[in-house]
Amino acid sequence: SPFTLQVLDFAAGDTVTVPVNSEQQKLNLATFTVEAWVNPTTAALAQTFVTKSSGAAVHYTIGTDAAGDVIFTVGTQTLEANPDATLVDGQWAHIAASSDGTTLTLVVTKPDPEQPAEAEALATYTTRAALTSAIPTEDGLLTLGSAAFVGLLDEVRIWSAARTAAQLDAARQTTLTGAEGGLVGYYAFDDGGATVEDFTQRNDDDVDGVIAGATFVADLGALTDADSDNDLLTDAWEIANFGDLNAANADDPDGDGLDNLYEFMA
Repeated sequence: SPFTLQVLDFAAGDTVTVPVNSEQQKLNLATFTVEAWVNPTTAALAQTFVTKSSGAAVHYTIGTDAAGDVIFTVGTQTLEANPDATLVDGQWAHIAASSDGTTLTLVVTKPDPEQPAEAEALATYTTRAALTSAIPTEDGLLTLGSAAFVGLLDEVRIWSAARTAAQLDAARQTTLTGAEGGLVGYYAFDDGGATVEDFTQRNDDDVDGVIAGATFVADLGALTDADSDNDLLTDAWEIANFGDLNAANADDPDGDGLDNLYEFMA
């Protein structure tokens, strides 16, 4: 199916489930990072965005509590983010939750409340705690969405190692190819098919997510650095200036002698 930047829209009770099978066992990780862009309609709500089960136990969950604080649970241990990282209704935020086997780290990046919206400035809040729980790593469903969550998800990524701050910063606002080292699950929602494709194993039904109610919506989300048509112009810039992604970097639509690439880079 065609590649276009999209997000996944969830009503209460909508889910995407990656079922258990031998291919899906790649997600049974003791060291990992889970990333997602989230945009909750109501932030101050007990809800989960991403859950990985381990048999009857919890491998990990990422969500919010009734105050809108981001929480990351591994096994029987829950880490709550810095209160300054509380999510805001209808606002995109990036969450990265990781375990390196000894430490849990929760990184929340959202619009900087001390800067004007037009600045598009982001603030990042990092919370760490020593790992005290065993990490269950048995087979279990990967589930996006939950009974309570209403809102949007984008760019769900699962890595087989704890990502550094520099690694998160470098790729947070752009798309991936799916072939990056250590990337074991990548649900970008940009294929628009009947299922949610895992871009690390394209066209492999065994690792696709089964959609129950959630719908694809054409939207850049928070990917301001994405260039899905590989023309050296970010998608956000093209849409803001032309309304679509059909402009070529050598075009000069305003006839000022400066092509689109020059104006983008200026």
